[in-house]
Amino acid sequence: MKDIIDQRNEKERISRSIIKRWNVNYVPQSQTSQPEQECNDAAQEILSRLAREAAMDEAQRQAEIDRALAEYSERERQRMYNEKNAHSGYGQADDANNEQIEKILHEKADAIRRIIDQGGNV
Repeated sequence: MKDIIDQRNEKERISRSIIKRWNVNYVPQSQTSQPEQECNDAAQEILSRLAREAAMDEAQRQAEIDRALAEYSERERQRMYNEKNAHSGYGQADDANNEQIEKILHEKADAIRRIIDQGGNV
């Protein structure tokens, strides 16, 4: 089996010489193209298999990353959860507080509405 350098050297040797019958290699073209085609098919099959395996590995890696992020966020949420504040009523408003909150939130809109109703005079 000749490598690329041997093939190159042989082509140079033949190109410098007068063509003689012992330098001519009589091989039908169909015999040389079939092994090359089989080799190309095998190489293409290997490449496609490697691409599928790479895609599966990437999907598994992404699933593992998503699972780790979900576990981390769950642990972080549980860490941030304060049992004492969750049931103490802190941050919860009753009906009286809701009225006061609504009044504070809509105070500016009511003032603007009064100014518009008065005709723009302050």
